Amino acid sequence: MWDERFEVFAEHPPIVAGTPTEFVVHLTRLADGAPRTGGPLTFRCEPEHGAAEILRAIDSGDGGHQHGEHDHGDHDHGEHDHNGDHDHGDHETYVAMNEANLDRYGIELVSAAPGHVRSEIELPGEIALNGHRTAQIVARIPGMVGELNVALGDEVRAGQVVAVLISRELADAKADYLAAMQREELAAAGFAREERLRADRITSEREFIEARHGYSEARILTCSAEQKLVAMGISEEQIRGLPEEPNRLLTHFEIRAPFAGSIIERNAQRGEMVAEDTAIFKVADLRTVWLDLHVPDRELQSICTGQSVTLLEPTELRGLRGNVEYVHPIVDGRSRTVLVRVTLSNPEGLLRPGQFVTARVAAQEVTAPVVIPREAIQYLNDVPVVFVRDGCKFVAREVALGGSTSNRVAVTSGLSPGEQVAAGNSFLLKSEVEKRSAGDIGHGHPH
Repeated sequence: MWDERFEVFAEHPPIVAGTPTEFVVHLTRLADGAPRTGGPLTFRCEPEHGAAEILRAIDSGDGGHQHGEHDHGDHDHGEHDHNGDHDHGDHETYVAMNEANLDRYGIELVSAAPGHVRSEIELPGEIALNGHRTAQIVARIPGMVGELNVALGDEVRAGQVVAVLISRELADAKADYLAAMQREELAAAGFAREERLRADRITSEREFIEARHGYSEARILTCSAEQKLVAMGISEEQIRGLPEEPNRLLTHFEIRAPFAGSIIERNAQRGEMVAEDTAIFKVADLRTVWLDLHVPDRELQSICTGQSVTLLEPTELRGLRGNVEYVHPIVDGRSRTVLVRVTLSNPEGLLRPGQFVTARVAAQEVTAPVVIPREAIQYLNDVPVVFVRDGCKFVAREVALGGSTSNRVAVTSGLSPGEQVAAGNSFLLKSEVEKRSAGDIGHGHPH
């Protein structure tokens, strides 16, 4: 059997001098591709430097997978017996590593210590129009669209004429006001005459009272006609100028922008008849926008007004900041989330309403007895662990986590102040454990 040629493939972690290393060997017969399935096997390899090393392999009977031990010299480590069985005596998952290999693999050590952690929560959100700086520009009176002076997307100034309506109703209202003004003037003149006659004791008291009553009624009618024009959107300055206004302009009604912004909707065409409640344009000041975040109800205790919010995604918006201004008092029954609103400055127009984003909310700062870098936390079988240094080995220890930021996390149990843990490149230790034990915590696996 062993006169035949085989392809040998060995799986093993980085080999550390003076430390037994478990490996898996796959043997495939070159003639037909069949795996080798029986009999003990001995390999001999010549290292690049130093004496020859012996690889001893014992058949596991699993159809071509040979489990063995890389023996460096005569050291007896007792971590694995020579039948391929793991030693379960100490129920400890660890990776052995000396000082030289700490530098070789770039494993950085930190000491667990008390510290301050400002909890941070990452949340999905959506950019929305600032409702305080958004307005529908409605006709306010029925009529025909005579002019449209702006197009979709145009920037407008506060008070700029954006459209002109031709309205019979407006002409009637203006005529009523002008007629009321004339009646008031006549009534005022009659009342003034009666006052003079009364002073000379020429007129009767009844005639004086009637003149005063007529003047009061005329003033009321004028006031009513004026308020009707105001309700239609005619300014006081325009009303004062009505007596000098040419008759051809009595039907013209100018629609003006309420504030500076962008035209984001246009809902009418020239020559179209519109009602008094028709929204001809929608204008929005996009120099500020709202960020609407949807906070799960379980996180509500960490959210309050005034907290800092930073955009994370998309990348081009990363770093833009604002503060929580409003927390909705009602939980949405379907999503079990609460609306949290932030106002963001948008002078360059990078934030577009309707855009989905991810943001980080900085919650309250807490003092924790143990704080370590976030990169020190690894997960084995979905359980958070840290690799605690114990002499020449790193022991995977389960921990409970508290509040965290983007780079620091509080540990509430499982780690004591002063203990050293692997931080930078600690994922290499996790990788070794997973390769050696398939992620099964509770077995010693030396590196």
